[in-house]
Amino acid sequence: MEVIIVEGVPTKTHAEKLMQWTKMIFLLQLAYFVYRLTTVPSHWIHYMIGFIVCGIYVPLCGYKSAEQMNHRNLSLFIGTQCFFSFLVLFDIITVALGLSMLQDMCDECYVQFTAKDECELVGSNNESVVINRDLIFEDCLNLPNNTEIAIYMFFMSCLFSSGCWAVVVAQRARKEKHVVGHIVHIAPDVECQVAEGDVEGAVEEVADVEYQIVEGNVEGAVEEVSAVVD
Repeated sequence: MEVIIVEGVPTKTHAEKLMQWTKMIFLLQLAYFVYRLTTVPSHWIHYMIGFIVCGIYVPLCGYKSAEQMNHRNLSLFIGTQCFFSFLVLFDIITVALGLSMLQDMCDECYVQFTAKDECELVGSNNESVVINRDLIFEDCLNLPNNTEIAIYMFFMSCLFSSGCWAVVVAQRARKEKHVVGHIVHIAPDVECQVAEGDVEGAVEEVADVEYQIVEGNVEGAVEEVSAVVD
């Protein structure tokens, strides 16, 4: 068995980073779930199902896959998270366009609704559309304010960005290669011993440290090195 002693800085693997990002997705989904329960409590069952699937099941799948380095489950997590991230992006675009269109319709129909129960709108192709007052008037009265829209867009943007980044990290974790290494905090100053002419001492110290590392006695190797330094 060949032992190679190198200098390096310990860093987190992509699997460990993915585990952190899945926790972040869970916390964001939990915060969004609580927010929607306080603002639209009548649709709690829909938000509950969404939180269980997108906030618990999918992040837990990613967490366990990263912890066990299961490449098959990592691929499943990547595909599922991509799908839900696409849904979040689609929801952002749909809500933004829908609110803009509804606001324009309410502004155009406001004057007409004061005089009659129908509103006639002219489309981009010069096609007229007649809207009944009962279909739009209540929606016009219940339009969300700017603060509610900003909070909603903030949550959606965070969920989209965190989901996309988790997919990127999971993809890197799936392709990541691993090596087994032991951390030795202090190495013997072999160069100094060789410069002073103590070649035999340098060879003996290195051989002793390498033997202890191979045998799994990392603590003994560190103690041996510390004794040499002292």
